[in-house]
Parts: sequence; C-alpha cells; structure tokens
Amino acid sequence: MDRRHVNWTSAEDILSNVIEGASSFELDEIPGLRPEIWQRFPINDRDPRAVEQEFVEYCLPRVAGLLVVVTFASFKDSVGPLFVRAEAFPSFVEGYWDSFGELLVDGDVVVVSAKTGKVIAVHHSELITTIEGRTIDL
Repeated sequence: MDRRHVNWTSAEDILSNVIEGASSFELDEIPGLRPEIWQRFPINDRDPRAVEQEFVEYCLPRVAGLLVVVTFASFKDSVGPLFVRAEAFPSFVEGYWDSFGELLVDGDVVVVSAKTGKVIAVHHSELITTIEGRTIDL
C-alpha cells in the first residue's frame, strides 16, 4: 500500500513532463541541476521574512500559472506537494509559517512552473538556481 500523500503522483508527473528524466523531487534526481549553475542564496543568520521576500522576488519573474511547490514539510504524510497559482504565491509564502509551523525556505525547496517550463530549486546549503525545460498547459 502506497502511504504517500495523494498529490505526489500528480506533482511528479508535472515535474517529469517539464524536466525530462526527473524521477522525484530529490534534488539529485532532477536532471540539469549541475554544481556550476547554483548561485549563493544566504539563508542562515538572516531575518526569515527577508529570506522569504527575496525568494518571492526571485521566483515571480520566472513563474506563471499553477505552481507545484515541494518543501521539507511536503514529505510529511499529511502535507504532500502543494499547488498554488503564481499570482497567489506571495501570500502563500507569507502564510506558510502559520500553516506549517516552519519556514518555507527551511531546507531544500523545489518550485515547478509548468506554464513557463521553469524549475526553481533551493539547496539547504544556501544555494538557488533555475533550470528550464518544456512548457506544458495544465
């Protein structure tokens, strides 16, 4: 019996359609996330709201439509991958703490924008990048 949250299959299907060969939301299983493309994204010892605001500012020009968001909390059986429209992303990030009791950028994060074909990844080692794949209509 598969005990994963029901959203995982849909989320993984979207990811694999955008990034060919992606088999899960584990960063080392997403083709194209090569070491040389990461850039510094300071997280530690910063105001968490400033980190979240910077993350939103990084994401918004790159995303549109329905987003798949996978965070540390997503791996809890009761949570799973999260789906949010790009225009609601800033308020989603702002309310994340109240919903899950942790920061959105509190570990690895993956945001998939099928409409733009972009996948944004944050690595817990204070790195961020964007890779581009195929666009798909949802």
